[in-house]
Amino acid sequence: IEGVTKNYDWGSDSQLSGLRGEAPSAEPEAELWFGAHLGGPALLEREGQSMDLARRIADEPEDSLGQEVLSQFGPRLPFLVKILTAEQPLSLQAHPNLEQARIGYDRENAIGLSINDERRSFRDRNHKPELICALTPFVALSGFRELALSHELLAGLDVPGLDCLVAPLAANDMTSVIVAVGDLLAHPERGRRLALQVAEACAADRGPDAFAAERAEAVNIAKAWPGDPGVTVALLLNLVVLS
Repeated sequence: IEGVTKNYDWGSDSQLSGLRGEAPSAEPEAELWFGAHLGGPALLEREGQSMDLARRIADEPEDSLGQEVLSQFGPRLPFLVKILTAEQPLSLQAHPNLEQARIGYDRENAIGLSINDERRSFRDRNHKPELICALTPFVALSGFRELALSHELLAGLDVPGLDCLVAPLAANDMTSVIVAVGDLLAHPERGRRLALQVAEACAADRGPDAFAAERAEAVNIAKAWPGDPGVTVALLLNLVVLS
């Protein structure tokens, strides 16, 4: 089986190529896919012939998947294995639930967007639960942290523009926090100004010592994505360091 390489700016020119025993690549390589996703099905070598895995499953579903998987998920591989190499922070991601994914995928198909069109938000009809196994030390931001802790962190930065988040955090009101985050993302210029102020406050290491790692990560994100509203949103998320 031969995986499919995806080239994104945040990838590395040496990690995946090194894994394959090759010289550094001419452009960043971010992901290596092993699966049957239509956006990049893996290739199989079989009796001297090359065939993509999606076609193999479509032609011989029971032989490819087994009866148990076929009966539960239909004629498709129900997971995608990716080897990721992140040389710099990825952009903020929000994954849909299953119903949202199906509605969104069908809607974008109906208006004629191709699978690889940059305007697409939904590249298949599935939700995106993920499991990660770290091969090297890996820093992740995942899920909203306990609101009382986020309130302590953001209030300690003493940035007036953060009142839109500090107030609902103080009230332990998750719905209003989510609305405020959506508002920041929907108004890029306001989100940009606030992100720059937040990055400056984090660089000055304002606030409780308990959140030094979170502030340092926000500074790191701001260097890669200056003025991105995700700098502010990152401070609301759980910081996880995997070995």
